[in-house]
Amino acid sequence: MNKKISNITDVISLRTLQRIQDNFSGALGVTLSIYDTRGKKLTKTSNQTRFWKEIIEDNNLIYPECKRNIQKAIEAAIHKADIYALEDYCDTTIFTVPITINDKVVAVYVSGRGRKGNPDLKRCHEEAERLGLDFDNFLEAYLELPFLDDHKIEAITRLLKTTANTISGLSFVGSQSKEKLKEAEYMNQLLEEEIEIRNIALLKSERKYRTIVENALDIICTMDPDGILTSINEIGTKYIGLPKEEIVGTHYSNYIYPKDLPAIKKEIQEIKNGERDAVTDLQYQGNRSDRNFSIRAKALRDSSGNLIEIDCIIRDITEKADLQKELETTKEKFKDLFDAVPDVIYSCDFKTGEFTAINQAGCKLFGYSEEEIIGKPVETLYVNPKDRKMFLEEIEEKGYYHGFIAHLKHRSGRDFYVETYSNLKRDKNGNPIAVEGVLRDVTTRIRLSHKLQESEQKFKDIFENAFDAIILIDEKGNIFDANKKAKRLYGEKTINIKKILEQELPMLIQNATKRGNYNIPMTSIEVAGKTHYVSLAISKIKTNSKTLFHIIAHNIESIIQKKPGKVATPRIKAKVKV
Repeated sequence: MNKKISNITDVISLRTLQRIQDNFSGALGVTLSIYDTRGKKLTKTSNQTRFWKEIIEDNNLIYPECKRNIQKAIEAAIHKADIYALEDYCDTTIFTVPITINDKVVAVYVSGRGRKGNPDLKRCHEEAERLGLDFDNFLEAYLELPFLDDHKIEAITRLLKTTANTISGLSFVGSQSKEKLKEAEYMNQLLEEEIEIRNIALLKSERKYRTIVENALDIICTMDPDGILTSINEIGTKYIGLPKEEIVGTHYSNYIYPKDLPAIKKEIQEIKNGERDAVTDLQYQGNRSDRNFSIRAKALRDSSGNLIEIDCIIRDITEKADLQKELETTKEKFKDLFDAVPDVIYSCDFKTGEFTAINQAGCKLFGYSEEEIIGKPVETLYVNPKDRKMFLEEIEEKGYYHGFIAHLKHRSGRDFYVETYSNLKRDKNGNPIAVEGVLRDVTTRIRLSHKLQESEQKFKDIFENAFDAIILIDEKGNIFDANKKAKRLYGEKTINIKKILEQELPMLIQNATKRGNYNIPMTSIEVAGKTHYVSLAISKIKTNSKTLFHIIAHNIESIIQKKPGKVATPRIKAKVKV
């Protein structure tokens, strides 16, 4: 043949390739497809397994790696111009066989997708958990994979190679019929050998399967389309309390608690009608009301879609059900306690800020029902939403924020203040996921504090701007505070009242202590060589922590200057240099 051929489809139609592939795959029970030399899939996959379709192809965690393995196997087969096999995901096997025309590889068979033995249950469980899949479904799909030991792989690859050679031969126009007949006879012989190998492997696999079934902790049974039990494992007989021979041949309804029977009949009928192929986690009670079970049933149908049997896995979930009841009871008790607490207890999502839980005190504080406030962003309840941002920055950094004062608002628009004690909750990777804490209404305290601050400010303004000198002292005469006038008259930096009033001070304190207040109409004070004529008034002031005395020194020099004759000898005179 002189024509240069680069692609297999140049000489053989895809339809013919698909028919050859489907026949081969159906006879040997393996997955099979044909790829071109660039790794592009030419035919639809024959005998596609549920494990590949549902577990691998639909999962981005593992599919890219499996796809790369296929490409690697194709490239290896092209490079070697021979069979190539490799282990793929979860101990499965794939192998590639090149198809050559004129000694040039023009396409590649990709086959396999089988398991080399019984599943490693621990690994299967870890993989199901990693991928977020149901373990029972994962294991069930894995067990559906064809069993491919080394001997079987060798036989299949030989047959594939022969098929590849046959395809190559089909490309030559005018090939001898006799040679094709010999090839067909040889292939038929190999197929018969393979069928025998498959029967032996099937027998071994069935024995292993039977061992697994009989030693399973779950009840495993089968029934025909009419609901008659056709098999049951040892654990099932123990639960029912009858020998196997008395159970097989009876209807499943004999072993179902009456109140659960209608629901199960409905599910089974839907399987019979073809409305569904499986029942997942249908819970019911057995023929004893003190046990609870979960049933998974799957339909087995022939190539025409007719129901052959229903396979069931039944798990005793009594302990789980009891724990669930106990949990529900605990939840109810916790809910009662949760709602009885007078302070607000809440939880919200860290990212969205939406409430995920709040007690009745919180509902009352904000003016919403529980249904209305759950899912509501906390930020919408802040008078100033920027405060929420600052709060989140602080709690993310420290992991907690205790004593934060939040200015919030009621549904009606009325504002109030709360003091929060909140903690940050993180997932196992350390990412923040929730904020949980307690809120306490401190509106009265905060507003009294504001009023006190306003009052103090007013007093401070009056004190500092008073026309007279004002000094605050304690019981020992130590200065506590002085206003601007006092500092200006008697010393800006240091006011030593003991020196200034060393004669008058004991008497002033003594009289003010007894009477509450005391006045000296006139006295003179010398400061830095200058005489000041003043009247003194002292009052006793009680605070929460100590007793203070309030001294007002009123300048009377203008009066003295107008009436100098009356001030010949001051009643009390203190001469002090400051």
